[in-house]
Amino acid sequence: MHSYLSFAGTVKVKSSNIQVGDLIIVEKNQRVPADMIFLRTSEKNGTVVGVVLYTGRELRSVMNTSNPRSKIGLFDLEVNCLTKILFGALVVVSLVMVALQHFAGRWYLQIIRFLLLFSNIIPIR
Repeated sequence: MHSYLSFAGTVKVKSSNIQVGDLIIVEKNQRVPADMIFLRTSEKNGTVVGVVLYTGRELRSVMNTSNPRSKIGLFDLEVNCLTKILFGALVVVSLVMVALQHFAGRWYLQIIRFLLLFSNIIPIR
């Protein structure tokens, strides 16, 4: 419950009934609404006069309650896709080179060798 300042004096109201533009008195150790701006403190007992403002969805406390958005950009998504395509091409070229040697000897070591030799296909940022 908050005290609402009106022309007739102070009236006790619930937090859910506070509207934009209302002048509210907040007592010491009382919960403060997130969209309230304090005008002044003048009492020794710690009471504060505040005004309720509409701040919308850009208020820091409102933004922190929602799920975070992905911070990856379109350019990064494109580079990741191209890197996957180039890695696939690297594997295919390595397998073709080993196939041209008819998979002779230790062919699995030849695949690793060609993967290392052709690794310059994938650029490193």
